[in-house]
Amino acid sequence: PGLCSYTVTILVKRCSEKLRLIRSVGSSARAARTIPTEPSFFIPDILADLRTFVDRLGGLLAPELRSTLVSSVVEEIAARFLNILINVQRSEDSLRKLKKGRQGFSIFGNNVRAPNAKVEADDADEMRVKVQMRLDVDRLRADAIELGARIEDCNSMVELRRTV
Repeated sequence: PGLCSYTVTILVKRCSEKLRLIRSVGSSARAARTIPTEPSFFIPDILADLRTFVDRLGGLLAPELRSTLVSSVVEEIAARFLNILINVQRSEDSLRKLKKGRQGFSIFGNNVRAPNAKVEADDADEMRVKVQMRLDVDRLRADAIELGARIEDCNSMVELRRTV
């Protein structure tokens, strides 16, 4: 148990390093003018260290122990992914409210609302971000299943899918 928890801690730390790139997904999706069809470039790398561990040493572990170890790492990574995603969404919501608050105010009284084209562009941007996040989470989930994680036991992964 001690060695397993130490291994999980190390793998979580190494896999978590790639999670910082999640913050850039919104701006990348908005910059693209087409609806995303592929997960973000860094998503396959998130569980790469776990994959290396399983490929090299997984055969030495009992199947149940390997599955527990993989599921523990995936649970923690999904929880961290979810936490970052929630913080990013809060920041974007705050910016959106700030933008809306500024659009209607004018010192000279010509209170002009944003044209429909601007509103539609904002909606399209938001849709692209949501599609990109869904693709990213689905790819992370598929990678976790491929590695042998018991997804149905990973509450954070379930919550992550529900969030996007």
